[in-house]
Amino acid sequence: MFVDLSLPKLNGFKVIQRLKGCRRLSQTPIVIISSRDGVLDRLKGRLAGADDYLTKPFTTQQISAVMQARLAQPTGGAR
Repeated sequence: MFVDLSLPKLNGFKVIQRLKGCRRLSQTPIVIISSRDGVLDRLKGRLAGADDYLTKPFTTQQISAVMQARLAQPTGGAR
């Protein structure tokens, strides 16, 4: 799942926390997409539960690499 940090009414970090807190979605890989590239934003993303972080503008190759890496990882349990 891709989540942009710059959402109009909701903080992207809060969205990720809510998704990871949902039992049915807790094992779903989440990738942040953002124009922010600071260390603090990346750390906050990891703490919220994001699995990866892409900075805009990104290439299709970057998206493909992240997707392949995340899909290759075991989910940690049956759904």
